[in-house]
Amino acid sequence: MDISLREITENDTPFILELRNSEFVKNNFVIREQFTEQSQKKWLDSVVATGKAIQYIILNDNLPIGSVYIRNIDYTQKNGEFGIFMREDFTGKGFGVVATKEILKIAFEKLKLHRVYLRVFPDNLSAIKAYEKAGFIKEDLLRNTVCIDGEYKDMLLMGIVNNEK
Repeated sequence: MDISLREITENDTPFILELRNSEFVKNNFVIREQFTEQSQKKWLDSVVATGKAIQYIILNDNLPIGSVYIRNIDYTQKNGEFGIFMREDFTGKGFGVVATKEILKIAFEKLKLHRVYLRVFPDNLSAIKAYEKAGFIKEDLLRNTVCIDGEYKDMLLMGIVNNEK
């Protein structure tokens, strides 16, 4: 399995829009509005470029298959929120676990974060299993914490602390 990460650039916008706007990815995210060139440029300029987030493109044999990121980085408390999205045909094959471990190395070794957390829908069992393989631990159930299409849904909070990896 040849997986590598490279920092995202503005040239990745068409790939990000195609993937992030796909039904497969949208259905597993809280934020479901359509991503646009303008919203992606704003994210890159005001969030990634300022260090509030890091984002990488996941490559398999130099082919982009997804993206992984740490956002809401708090350098005082030394934590951040993990996220990943991939092409559906590459899920369930271990690519996401490898990419997750790689960005956690960056978060802990380069950014010197102490804790990385994520939120996932409790019924997304394949993602939860992958997160556990990467070292995340289930921490809490956030009941009725997000409203999607007029319906309140639970989220599972998972986390990993630097010395647990």
